[in-house]
This record gives sequence, structure tokens and C-alpha cells, in this order.
Amino acid sequence: MGILATEAALALAPGALRLGRTVAIDSFGTGAELLDFAQPDVVLLVQSTFERLDGRWGEFAAHFYERLFDLAPAVAPLFAHVDMASQQEMLMKVLSTAIGGLDNLDPLVPVLRQLGARHVAYGAQPSHYKQVGRALLEALEKFLGPDFTPEVHLAWMEIFGTLAREMIAGSQEAPHGG
Repeated sequence: MGILATEAALALAPGALRLGRTVAIDSFGTGAELLDFAQPDVVLLVQSTFERLDGRWGEFAAHFYERLFDLAPAVAPLFAHVDMASQQEMLMKVLSTAIGGLDNLDPLVPVLRQLGARHVAYGAQPSHYKQVGRALLEALEKFLGPDFTPEVHLAWMEIFGTLAREMIAGSQEAPHGG
């Protein structure tokens, strides 16, 4: 049996929950078994699937950059003089920070915008973000396997879109921004 909720508790979130059978709850009247959210919680999906990469960050990041350079060969020269092991570690730390901050975007927005502004100096262009997103999704699909469901795919697309929009906004605010 799942989690039980009283009618009063269910009234607080009408339509937001997928319910199972109705049951009698001693001294509380009736309630229902909570099965899931009616709509997937994209933040929870992204955070929980990112946790599954724990212990494989290096391998994941290496695959991500391999896919990025295959999808966008013009991006590879931007990394010509970069220590890729350090870059991969930095990518995963930034992803971890961003994903961990999804529950409260307000403090994350200025950080993302600063990051976007810094990337202008590295030669990043707004058009690169599409390939970055595609490489990220392909890497996630490989590393999550059957857990990379259509719902997870859509959640990551939505979250990456949000993060990328803020970084692009920061790049356009930067001196010589795109």
C-alpha cells in the first residue's frame, strides 16, 4: 500500500496527485492511497536521475564532451588548450550545483548569468547551447539506460532549457556578448 492521505490533505492539492483506492482511516474518516503526482515533478526527476550518475562523473563527462565534439566540431577548438580532466570535473561540479539549486532558482540565476558571461570570453556562442543540450541528453540516455524514460527526457529538456536561457542572458549582458 502507498501513502494514505485524508480528504482534508487531498483538498490542499486538487488534481495534483494520482490516487489509488479510497480507504477508511480510523478516526479521520476516509482518505485515498497516493500513488504518484498527476504530472511528473521535473525538478525531482532531474535531481534523482542525476544522483544515479554518482561514482561515474568522470566517465559521464568524458562521454558528454566526446558527443559534443562529434555534434559540434567547431566547438572542439575552444578546448584545444584546456586540461580536459579538470574541465570534466568542473562540468560535473557546475551541474551538481545547478541541479542542487533547482528547488530555489532565485539565488541560482545570477550564478548562471555570470557563468554565461564568462563563457563569452572562452568563445561560446548562444548557438552552441543547442548542441550542448543534445550532447547532455545523449550522455544521460547512455548512462541511465532504461531509466531514461520519456518523462525523464522531457524533464531534462525543460531544466536544461531553463539553465541555458539564463546563461545565454548572461552572455548577452557581458561586454562583447552575443
